[in-house]
Amino acid sequence: MKKLTMLLIGFLILSTLAILVLPPENLGLAYFDTGAPPNIVRIKDPTYCFPVMLTRNSPLNISLEYSGQSIQALTIKLYSVGREYEISNLTVITPSSGTALVGAGLPPEIESGLYTILVETVIDGVKHHVISPRSLWVVDEYPTSLKIMHLSDIHIGISMDNWQASDRYERYIAIANFLEPDVIVITGDIADVGSDVYSYKDFMRLTNKFLRPTFCIPGNHDWSQVSSLSDFYKFYGTFVGPRYWVRDLGNFVLIGLDSGYGAILDMEQINWLNSTLSSYSKSGKKILILTHYPVFRGFGTLSGDSSNYQPLLRYMYVSWRNNLDITLAFLRIIDSYPNVVGVLSGHIHADSTLLYVRRTWFLTVTTANGGTGQYRGYRLYQVYVNGTLKVINYGASTYSEDASYPTDGLNIRVVTDKNLTLYANIISTRYILPFITNNFTLYFFLNRTIDIQSYRLYARYNTTNVSYEYSTYGDLWLVKSSVPLEPDMKLYLVFSTYPDETPPSVRIAYYSPTKPISGKSVVTVYISASDLGWGLDTVKLLYRKPGDPGWREVSAQESQGTYIAQIPQLVTNQVIMKAVAIDLAGHVSETPELILDYVESTPTSPTTTTTPTPTPTPTETATTTLPTETTATTTLTTTPATTPTTTEHPISADTTLIMLAIFGAVASVVVFLVIKIAGRK
Repeated sequence: MKKLTMLLIGFLILSTLAILVLPPENLGLAYFDTGAPPNIVRIKDPTYCFPVMLTRNSPLNISLEYSGQSIQALTIKLYSVGREYEISNLTVITPSSGTALVGAGLPPEIESGLYTILVETVIDGVKHHVISPRSLWVVDEYPTSLKIMHLSDIHIGISMDNWQASDRYERYIAIANFLEPDVIVITGDIADVGSDVYSYKDFMRLTNKFLRPTFCIPGNHDWSQVSSLSDFYKFYGTFVGPRYWVRDLGNFVLIGLDSGYGAILDMEQINWLNSTLSSYSKSGKKILILTHYPVFRGFGTLSGDSSNYQPLLRYMYVSWRNNLDITLAFLRIIDSYPNVVGVLSGHIHADSTLLYVRRTWFLTVTTANGGTGQYRGYRLYQVYVNGTLKVINYGASTYSEDASYPTDGLNIRVVTDKNLTLYANIISTRYILPFITNNFTLYFFLNRTIDIQSYRLYARYNTTNVSYEYSTYGDLWLVKSSVPLEPDMKLYLVFSTYPDETPPSVRIAYYSPTKPISGKSVVTVYISASDLGWGLDTVKLLYRKPGDPGWREVSAQESQGTYIAQIPQLVTNQVIMKAVAIDLAGHVSETPELILDYVESTPTSPTTTTTPTPTPTPTETATTTLPTETTATTTLTTTPATTPTTTEHPISADTTLIMLAIFGAVASVVVFLVIKIAGRK
């Protein structure tokens, strides 16, 4: 009996430990979370990259995929910026095993906007929540024109010019939320590697910060390292959406196609496209087609058509020219349906603007984040119900080669903590910007479990009078602020529940070679830096030769937690160096000066040097100097949005592997001790 009692006490302790170890409920239903794991239940249609447009008197139909014997749908919750609704009168049809169609009418009082869908389900007696962020687009009436922002080649997972593609993607989110186009279309290469689940999750997390509807198609990189169609559905299909699709937007129709890894459409899609367009031939709806590989490349008005294609060959992209049977079948479809007003593409990382048979635009946008010999950017179009498609060029004319709006002059870095009690927008600009404005909109996504009055805005640089307003957004606060955007500026805005009063730590870990040769060696310096507050802003290396009047500066680039800087070849017998770290609050720390001795080059010295095993330098204590810039804190006014009171969504959190490991280790020790004590009794 004593053993049983002690064992029960032990399990009680374990339960308490589990509560302490496991994290709180997931944040960000409007931001990222999809609820239940997709292998249990997921919303197949609509999705965040394949939203549906409805008027308020239209029925809402949701397609679910699930694993189990039975499924029930209890309620649907819809939420947008400042608005939340609940629907309980649902119908559920299971046309086949593992598939369910949930139907409901929209609340008659629902306002127009982009909504996240949350469905409360019961599968085999177990309750699950499944979420489809930003997938329902409610309109008062169908639009008579669409303003389209065109992005392509996102390439999440790569690093170019010391910038991660995911960080570069933030600027397009900010630009779109400021410009407020009707839709954003993304024509492929979502991830750099198609089997990279982490990159798809990162893309989903970031894309769900757009406040406008997004429509996506795959590119060849989304097929990279994907060995089969079933694997493609497991990766891209699960985290982004279908291969090819059609979506009716009232007076307009969007069609997405998949040109695959082979850079060409397959006959299955050609036949499907012909059948789909045939169903719209008498509707008068204006149609836009999305495909990753452009059919044509160049600028101007094309001569020829599917029956007279010779003049077109010089403009055809190579993969289409090499597959003329499919290309001509595609062009015959375009020729047969005059309501196709545009074909939008990417892939070539450059602009292209061509008018085909004087009515259908073939438009290609430069890359958003990948490498380019031109520039990175986005394009804008306006399409009207009468079939007019206006190409809004950055350049001087419709056929200007600088058609896309350039974005390389605008960098926006977002820093958050894991609980979203800190959200920082860090802007730096150069001379060329896509636009200049005094009222550039920035958004902050903050933890709503904390009262909004607990947050404070900390500002750096020339921000002395910034106001903001806030609204609810699912289980988040959405804070909106307007700031200037102009060339050659810096702007740091940090919303946080806590101040950063601790300077960073920094030390030179080691350098290589330890005995550089004067005039020949490049010295690589490895710097360790961290910050316990809001995080690091800049890490750099300062160096000088004896007698130099001042320091030379080298930016250190982060690589797997270490910051790396290089001192170029110098003719000298000695270099003095130190590392400097600056955090987001403006605190500056630097290491003691370190003297590096060079050796003279001799005739017998080799013309090239090998890199010896790095020798650690003695640990250096970081010292703190006064910030070079004044950190300004502004007291700001708030304009709360009038929103309905809502209850917290009971969404379970996913535990991390580290937490599971800690929990398992603690559990094992406690069980062992309990049994041991019980045995002694």
